[in-house]
Amino acid sequence: MTLPLTDMLVAQRAHRIQIDTLPPELVPANAGTAYQVQTETVRALGRVGAWKVQPYPENGEPFAAPILEGTIFPGKAVLEASRFPRTAIEAEVAVKLDRGFPQRREAYTTQDLAEAIGSTHLAI
Repeated sequence: MTLPLTDMLVAQRAHRIQIDTLPPELVPANAGTAYQVQTETVRALGRVGAWKVQPYPENGEPFAAPILEGTIFPGKAVLEASRFPRTAIEAEVAVKLDRGFPQRREAYTTQDLAEAIGSTHLAI
């Protein structure tokens, strides 16, 4: 059983409907619930091809969001505007990692992450 917000997001994607505001009762109460919605939504929509990570905030953990494999277009691509209900361009710095990060007890360090970066790229 999925959360109601998950169902709304999956339907939105399937029907290309823009969501301007969420009903207050669907807004996740905490990060754990937001990540649950994220996990359920990705499970319904496809494979993860990359991750987007917010820079570390001053106090707290960074947030991460998956980028679906089907929405990654390496190199030059022509995209149909009808696939995107609201078109906006956001510049990003993307990195390709030379290795994975298996789960382990101790946290990975900034140095571990820096050493795993194989290349950097401009992404939109």
